[in-house]
Amino acid sequence: MVWHCFANEFNRLREGAGVWVLLVAGIAGMLSGCSGFAPSRSPHPVEPQATVSAPGGGEEAVQPSREPPVSAPRQWWFACTEFTWLDADPSWGLDLYIADLVVRPVLEKHGDEMELWRVHRRARRDAAGHRFCFIYYATEAIAGSVAQSFLTEPALKALVDAQVVATVWTEDVAEPGRQGIAATSDPNWPGVIARTWPKYIMGVSEMWLGLIEEMRVAEPPTDPRLTAQLEYYGALQDRINRLWSQQGQHVFLHHLNAIFGYQPILIQEQRSYRF
Repeated sequence: MVWHCFANEFNRLREGAGVWVLLVAGIAGMLSGCSGFAPSRSPHPVEPQATVSAPGGGEEAVQPSREPPVSAPRQWWFACTEFTWLDADPSWGLDLYIADLVVRPVLEKHGDEMELWRVHRRARRDAAGHRFCFIYYATEAIAGSVAQSFLTEPALKALVDAQVVATVWTEDVAEPGRQGIAATSDPNWPGVIARTWPKYIMGVSEMWLGLIEEMRVAEPPTDPRLTAQLEYYGALQDRINRLWSQQGQHVFLHHLNAIFGYQPILIQEQRSYRF
């Protein structure tokens, strides 16, 4: 059984101990279609045409101006899993399991329908605990489909049945959401950063998923049992940890610093670094 609850818990997702590497969530069910009665109309409606004088005399028709169609508003949605946390340290490999076996299939089905997405990882001994969220920017209609796909992925059900996942929750599209591209950025950031950061973190999330996929393809798991799968993704997390530790300064920090012209950055200790 997949438990889901509807919540607006964005403030809890921005706590300092969170690791932003990436998305947003949708609702658990599909949206129903509109069933209203449409008035009849001519199968080929004729619109009046304006006329102007043609250069050689006479009149020529001018097509009426048409306003561009108004697109459905987009907003941010969350689909989150909260893990059962028993050991002293969080099992970070669980995040990779969800990312690879739940989020990736969702993206394969609906990625083209989302303008932006990212993933969020956090683990802290508080009410939110160890949580993994898929966060995306889309219309209400797409949110319903995405949530349905997320909640019905077999890999997620396996974790719930094994009580590895304590709670799965998505959001009710009937409730007002977080509209505006900066709505899930840190409110303390300047507006220009808040509005552009979602594109940056989507790229980071996509690369992180790419690392997981390439490593899995190169050395695929051989045991289909859930316990073996979780051990596999735990070991994969260790390998990515080593990549981050050994290559992160140059691959990520140095090249990001280069984009900003090698300018120094102010760190919490009030020291400046160049990478």
